[in-house]
Amino acid sequence: ARAMRISLFIFVLLNECILFYGLEQRLAIFLVSEYERRGDAHINITHDSIAQYIGTSRERVTKTLKKMCDKNIIRKTKGCIEIINVENLCEIAESPPPRKFGWQNDFRADTFWRCVTPRRKNT
Repeated sequence: ARAMRISLFIFVLLNECILFYGLEQRLAIFLVSEYERRGDAHINITHDSIAQYIGTSRERVTKTLKKMCDKNIIRKTKGCIEIINVENLCEIAESPPPRKFGWQNDFRADTFWRCVTPRRKNT
């Protein structure tokens, strides 16, 4: 039950922290976090599942993944995404959000990572 509460808490933080990012950046953040969580460049997941996690449609996920394939960042196969250029994917994930949001201009990916990274207790 504790693990479920922690997972739900992280899910809520992820949704709140990425609210101001574009689709490509949200997708990159998701892929980087899955890469780190799984410890593997092969991520077995459907486009529909990704769409549910990042709050968009499957069609938009498919188009954005295609663009990432064209940039040689990932490789797609049925039910699997292989990250072939982690550095470029991290660059997309850590770029600042678009300037059109006004007061949110200070919100950066480092803020996002601080939100989702567990804090260590001082001993």
